[in-house]
Amino acid sequence: PGLKKFIVPILGILAAMILYIPSLKFISRLMGILVMVLGMVFLYAAIRVAPPANELIKGIFIPSMPTGTQAPWLALALIGTTIVPYNLFLGSGISKGIRKIAEMRLGLIVAILLGGIFSLAVIVVGSIIRGEFSFNALSEALSMRSGVSGKIILGTGLFAAGFTSAITAPLASAITLKSLFGNRNKTRWD
Repeated sequence: PGLKKFIVPILGILAAMILYIPSLKFISRLMGILVMVLGMVFLYAAIRVAPPANELIKGIFIPSMPTGTQAPWLALALIGTTIVPYNLFLGSGISKGIRKIAEMRLGLIVAILLGGIFSLAVIVVGSIIRGEFSFNALSEALSMRSGVSGKIILGTGLFAAGFTSAITAPLASAITLKSLFGNRNKTRWD
């Protein structure tokens, strides 16, 4: 119980230490690894959940929202974490060294396709809950359907999602500010 209150500050310090690394290439590769962990965990969970194909196809073309008082917040959270404007700034800042448009297009196509697949996996995993949404209900439903510990699957995925956001948001802000004000004192911004 006493250790739990130190986890968030420790993770914050770890994120700050990563952001202090002067190599944007290293940070972007680390972020890629964390996003792949997040995606693979939820993809694995979605495959283990194995919803009927007809329900999956119906849900793609005729979306529905769960019932309950938390449903609108859940939908807003899903949209807010899928459409993240600072990723546009981060992508443009990281791509500055890329000279060929074809490389940028390929990178964007791969990122968008993987992001879409991973987002669908998260939705599929979340669809197994009947009734009011809670993370506890989701981990229990995952455990029942997949035969493995739902708490470990869910915790790993949520950790990767949160930790990547803790690094991405300030990094994208710094890249945006550098593009706006970096010419004034270039050595300081570098």
